[in-house]
Amino acid sequence: MLQKAFPLLLSTILMMSCSFASVAQKKGHIIGSWVRVGQGINSASESAFDSINKDVYLKLHFQKDKILKIYGSYAANGIETAYMFRKGKITYGFNRIFEVESYSDTTLVLIEWETGKVKERMARQYYLKEKVFLDRLAIENGDFFLNEADTTYFSSKKLYPQFQTIEYPDFHLYVHNAAKEVYNNGPNYMFASFSIEPDGLVKDIEIWHHISKEADASVVLAIQNSTGRWQMPLLNDKDVTVNMHIDDSYVKREKRQGQKIALSQNEMFVNSADAYRNSMLRIVRNFKLEDYERALKYIDICEQIAPEEPNLLYLRYKVYLAMNNELESSRYLELIKLSRLNYLVDLSK
Repeated sequence: MLQKAFPLLLSTILMMSCSFASVAQKKGHIIGSWVRVGQGINSASESAFDSINKDVYLKLHFQKDKILKIYGSYAANGIETAYMFRKGKITYGFNRIFEVESYSDTTLVLIEWETGKVKERMARQYYLKEKVFLDRLAIENGDFFLNEADTTYFSSKKLYPQFQTIEYPDFHLYVHNAAKEVYNNGPNYMFASFSIEPDGLVKDIEIWHHISKEADASVVLAIQNSTGRWQMPLLNDKDVTVNMHIDDSYVKREKRQGQKIALSQNEMFVNSADAYRNSMLRIVRNFKLEDYERALKYIDICEQIAPEEPNLLYLRYKVYLAMNNELESSRYLELIKLSRLNYLVDLSK
């Protein structure tokens, strides 16, 4: 009797061992960073991983210490939460449960569960290992520029240095807190760029949209003090220099009756803040690419939004100066001398 039962017992033990091994293997597979590339109700297939979702960014970074970092932006630090992996299911946050439907060294498919069953109208979430995701992103001709003899790449989803800090959620808030005390009362807008070398050294700091001489100095100092606090990306496993930009939109209120200074949308660009910011980014980018005519076109767009903004006079001056257009650069130089930004130019000329 025992001899007849032994093969069945052995078979059961082997099946259980395989099951436990499978779960352990899944757990090992999910350690690391995964970027969501899409979601849908169809069954998992290779084609589901072919497209890249450019509008919504979500990265899950599973650590061995049962800590999960969730990134809603490639430009910000992740939010930490505990996670548990058990019987092929991942639980994290407010008891959100996801079944690992399929996995490999490069792909992961999750299905969300709700109250013990698959969530109604559930959508499969398709993830790629972060390195695979980044390798698929292309570098175009306009994604880098020559700085003397060196190639410098514009920061992007593919090449984005991570600011190492515990105190702040991202680099923007770090710079904002360092400079806000010297901002002017009322609306303020600042835009700066800088480059980071592979060893984390910050260089080539430039203010493109100024607030005041004091604010400029505070922003430059904050950026300089970030040297050595950057985790640099690699391009094809090689070190690269990356050019970053940082902007800050802030309305500073006078302190009255115990009220604190409030952070809100910049009143100068109400309903057009994104258009102004995106145009500023293209002005700087095209300036560095030496496409000065295109830079002027984006200055035109900014002037439609903020026609009285003296920073746009200064940008035109910089562009015409780079174009060796002495007539136009001289004309805008005189206008800047009469503005609040006259500290940027030599008044004796």
